[in-house]
Amino acid sequence: DRFLVSAFSEGIKPIILVTKTDIHDVPTFLDEYKNLDIHVMTTKKGASLTQLHSLLAGKISVLVGHSGVGKSTLINALLPHAQRVIGEVNEVTGRGRHTSSSAIALPLSPHLKLSDGWIIDTPGIRAFGLAHIDPNRIIASFGDLKEVIAQCMPNCSHNEKSCALEQWSAPNGVINPQREARIQSLRSLLDIKLD
Repeated sequence: DRFLVSAFSEGIKPIILVTKTDIHDVPTFLDEYKNLDIHVMTTKKGASLTQLHSLLAGKISVLVGHSGVGKSTLINALLPHAQRVIGEVNEVTGRGRHTSSSAIALPLSPHLKLSDGWIIDTPGIRAFGLAHIDPNRIIASFGDLKEVIAQCMPNCSHNEKSCALEQWSAPNGVINPQREARIQSLRSLLDIKLD
């Protein structure tokens, strides 16, 4: 959510891409993001990247995420000539280790026969702050939730029971676990931001 808030705040059109679906199941929370008018995709080793190629063509794109999620592996699949170093995820901690120590920009063409574009591989991100974003814009950054919080009382902190987010997370009085988790994540962002 932090990456999305930052992207939306800056007018950047993000793509959510979950890699390694041959190793792990596709997370159920992805369905909640399909209402944001962004591309939500999954990929696995050996899968076609045609749709992703077309989304990246002619643009400058940055891969961001935690260590070990497959950013450099994805770069190698998109641009075999790149030969980015990849590492293994620690089986004990479940965390990746840094194999990229700095960001590197790689041209998409002529290797993909696409119009000009660039893709930037970045080191794994361990922490991502939102100090540069006004707290009132954090939830409003999400188009689907902007309509919900428009129904809140003036000066709502989005942390009280009367908040419209409560009804959204429990339509017809039944808690939707994915929505509830998303609201808790956003409230956590607000708490961190407001401290």
